[in-house]
Amino acid sequence: MYSFIRKLLFEGKLRDNKGKPIPGASVSIKDSYDGTVADSLGNYKFSTTEKGDQTLIATNIGYKSFEQKLQLALSLSSLT
Repeated sequence: MYSFIRKLLFEGKLRDNKGKPIPGASVSIKDSYDGTVADSLGNYKFSTTEKGDQTLIATNIGYKSFEQKLQLALSLSSLT
């Protein structure tokens, strides 16, 4: 029997109040190793296997940190 853990994909764009990109911002699941750094246009993309109550956090020098609570659910698939 084979088991595969599904990953959740996060992707988006970080913008300031004026709609300008926030390059180099750190985006991650709080207290985990899952995350990335936004590119020069503020785009980010990463995956996680975390589940349950989590917090998405975005930080960058010169900006106030942003946190969003999430409820993540993953499922396990099996092949026999």
